[in-house]
Amino acid sequence: MKLGDQIVFSNLNKKSILQVEIFENSSQNKTVRVETYWRGGLFKITFMHEYEIEAFKEILNGGDEYELETDDFELCEMLETYDSQSIEIEDSKYIDQNDLENNGYGFLKEYYIIFNGIKLDKE
Repeated sequence: MKLGDQIVFSNLNKKSILQVEIFENSSQNKTVRVETYWRGGLFKITFMHEYEIEAFKEILNGGDEYELETDDFELCEMLETYDSQSIEIEDSKYIDQNDLENNGYGFLKEYYIIFNGIKLDKE
């Protein structure tokens, strides 16, 4: 693995992907976190820094003891997720992301946590 390489990977174990979405209502100065668990997914990283390569190797070799957070990599994209397992919204008065948007919240950011290990894959 070297700088500029693109690596495709997926979760090692089923039901081990957590999608975190943050919504913000700037007029009320509030944020709401939405968590969705997925059975599986596919991701691609383009290595932009040496520390990213070292971190990825450590996570890859760590088996189910390690997790990868996509926010820790400059260029990491989700290619696909499938089979949503559950969704939890931090504020129980909202039922889904559309409900948040209809009540003045805008999408702020998103990242994924792949826990219980990762494995190399193909697009």
